Amino acid sequence: MKMTWMALAIAATCAMSVGAPVKVDQGLLEGTVEDGLSVYRGIPFAAPPVGDLRWRAPQPAAKWTGVRKADKFGPQCVQGGFGPPDPNAGPMSEDCLYLNVWSPAKTAKDKVPVLVWIYGGGFNGGATSIPGYSGEVLAKKGVVLVSIAYRVGTLGFLAHPELSAESRQHVSGNYGLLDMISALAWIKKNIAAFGGDPNKVTIFGESAGGIAVSMLSASPVAKGLFQGAISESGGSFGPPRAAGGPGENMRLLATAEKDGLAFQVGAGANSLADLRKLPAEKLVGLTRGLAWPIVDGWVIPSDQVSLYDAKRFNDTPILVGYNSDEGLSFSHYATPLDYIDSVKGRYGPFAGKLLEAYPAGATGHPKSARDLSRDAAFGWHTWTWAKKQASLGKSKAYLYYFDQHPDFAANSPQAGYGAWHGRDVPYVFGHLNDLQKETPSASDRVISDAMVTYWTNFAKYGTPNGNGAPEWPAFTEDNPQTMVLAGTPHPGKVDNEAGLKTLDAYFTWRRSAEGVAASAVEDAKPAPTNVMGAQYPRVLSDKRVAFQIKAPEAKSADIDIMGHKYPMTRGADGTFSVVTPPIVEGFHYYALDVDGTRLNDPGSHAFFGTGIDASGIEIPEDGVSYYLANNVPHGDVRIRMYKSKVTGQMRRAFVYTPPGYNADTSKRYPVLYLQHGMGEDETGWIFQGHANYILDNLIAAKKAVPMIVVMDNGYAAAPAGPFGPAAPAGRPDMKSFERVMLEDVIPMIDADFRTIADRDHRAAAGLSMGANQMTHLATGHLDTFAYVGGFSGTMNGLSTDPLDAATAFDGRFKDAAAFNAKVKLFWLGLGTQEPMPFPKSVGAFRTMLDKAGVKYVFFSSPGTAHEWLTWRRDLNDFAPRLFH
Repeated sequence: MKMTWMALAIAATCAMSVGAPVKVDQGLLEGTVEDGLSVYRGIPFAAPPVGDLRWRAPQPAAKWTGVRKADKFGPQCVQGGFGPPDPNAGPMSEDCLYLNVWSPAKTAKDKVPVLVWIYGGGFNGGATSIPGYSGEVLAKKGVVLVSIAYRVGTLGFLAHPELSAESRQHVSGNYGLLDMISALAWIKKNIAAFGGDPNKVTIFGESAGGIAVSMLSASPVAKGLFQGAISESGGSFGPPRAAGGPGENMRLLATAEKDGLAFQVGAGANSLADLRKLPAEKLVGLTRGLAWPIVDGWVIPSDQVSLYDAKRFNDTPILVGYNSDEGLSFSHYATPLDYIDSVKGRYGPFAGKLLEAYPAGATGHPKSARDLSRDAAFGWHTWTWAKKQASLGKSKAYLYYFDQHPDFAANSPQAGYGAWHGRDVPYVFGHLNDLQKETPSASDRVISDAMVTYWTNFAKYGTPNGNGAPEWPAFTEDNPQTMVLAGTPHPGKVDNEAGLKTLDAYFTWRRSAEGVAASAVEDAKPAPTNVMGAQYPRVLSDKRVAFQIKAPEAKSADIDIMGHKYPMTRGADGTFSVVTPPIVEGFHYYALDVDGTRLNDPGSHAFFGTGIDASGIEIPEDGVSYYLANNVPHGDVRIRMYKSKVTGQMRRAFVYTPPGYNADTSKRYPVLYLQHGMGEDETGWIFQGHANYILDNLIAAKKAVPMIVVMDNGYAAAPAGPFGPAAPAGRPDMKSFERVMLEDVIPMIDADFRTIADRDHRAAAGLSMGANQMTHLATGHLDTFAYVGGFSGTMNGLSTDPLDAATAFDGRFKDAAAFNAKVKLFWLGLGTQEPMPFPKSVGAFRTMLDKAGVKYVFFSSPGTAHEWLTWRRDLNDFAPRLFH
């Protein structure tokens, strides 16, 4: 037993020992010798992208003194958006830009061809340390195998206007691709030290790695860094779309920047600087959906089809292909009807032909249907790439179809399965023991040996042929053959070429003006003001709005947004639709006119405004979160019904109590009395204005003190004697409203809520009509209020006549010193695009205050009119100034 143990120890020492140091740009590296190969793990090719280097192009790696050990993989890049990280890949870190080398070279002068592996993982996961990517089998076939890491997920592909502004190229978003390019530049400069040939580099990758190879093949930034490209289940030839399906999910920079702003809002950050301070793991946890490279105009200059058609690509030999049943991993439908509905929803006018080419079958979801998912995401791209390279380039294209898989019994759940996504990887790396729950067959070994030979031949010669492997014909449009990797490698026909041609027509249509317009509507999100499940209206990325309503019996319809009418077009099925010009950000009331009858849109919630319950649409403001329901403690909004002693009627007030109000029953709070405008009611500040969210966010950020906010109905009318009716609805009665506030509301709030019941802890504000009411109320009762705010309105209403402080408003402002001493804050606000007469009426009031010497704060809301976005901004500025 002792001799056996010693023999094993000696064998292990022979299998792995320390190699002679090699010199790279940064210093000396000491790797290991493993079974005749020189192996170096964890070589830094760029500086750690942490701190201020987060979301920047990779910077040069630091030099070191002495000899650096290179015997362990670097950490995998922080990830989590594409399923759990591989448990066998080691720890995660933002400090992850490392590469690994397996070299068969005996000296630095051997000039061995280089094969560079780019891992997959949907651009949201992956690592070089995954055991199945170990490069010894390929290296032993006569190549230097290098595997490179790159940032993934939000950390690798976030675009943001601030990131673009700080970039020399004025772009952002493709940091993961820049990592790959940086690694390739490092390889070109240093690989000779490992015996590699810097002028014979082939890049290869699978899934996202194969897509990245496609992108690098069309990137001018990667020009000259490689001489061959292999893509397994890759390709990126679909048109850019804001939210397209797999195969057409590249976004333009402008769209990606808006998505970056939305991510910032979701993270609760106010700026890029705030995002850079958040822990990487939190950023990953906040990610919704998949991060992806973008058409930024620099790394990826344009749509890849356009680049190839213009012959703006890196002309190298390519070896590209896909697996027979990729759809098994990405296409899941419970019933044939689900599949058919999905095809109609995505492919529109091409759905019929595609359902013929990829039929659903009688039950379940057979391979014939799964193949549409396969070809839309992989097959069409690979086929298109091969066609473009063969017809437009000087170098050859080689296409394959991987179909090696177990023969499942006809009565098994796996019956009919082909080669699923990723199944080819163990064959390429020669690690058939990685096949899950399978014992490799003789046929598996034949295919793996052939693929290892083809891949390394391609790296050596620019063709897969040679060294006894079956002859692989180059792909041409006249002879569109593919190498079928199943059983024994053999040339064959392209699978379902008719389906690929139909997809080609579909993608061509998507690039047309009609297709681009259709994509813009299909990719738009339903408005946040829609009722549950309503798909229309939709807000497009450029702030246009798509409306749609089905009215089969109607002859005409239009949309009226605050007096601007947009005629709708009738479809064959009676569906009316229109896409408006861009609508200004914020909240807007609108209505449908159908055959001359005004209706509310059944897709929209109704909001009380303009004197009626009206449809409303929210056009989100990019990059802000102050009025959204963020992940902060939230207060409550209570409905308080009361019978007014002034009007004799039941009335209603909405009362906001701040976060923590119920927890600490000893604490008392100041109160802001906040009023709505004309044609609205006490619901406006909550449903349209989001006053509760604004206060929640300000309080959470410690910008405003916790306060109670009371929102009452501004329409109050006392009966005219014992038998006389109240004033007509819609006509405000200033005196009655003031009495309701002073005699009903304030006493009720002080009695029923934990208020600080003195003037120093009361504020009065309102918008438009409410501004007129509350400025009159507060300035007339300075024993009750110490803070006053007028949003888009003042005490002179709509009058633009000059005002004299000595006589106007009972002379309340004639003694400026006394007024200034008494009022802690007099605040006025106005949007820069407010319609007349508001600029002149507010201007006349301000002129009076200026002449009298009355102190006030004036806030200007840029680009907004007489609308809720102005008033949200007003409250966001006004509330932090209260009760200090």
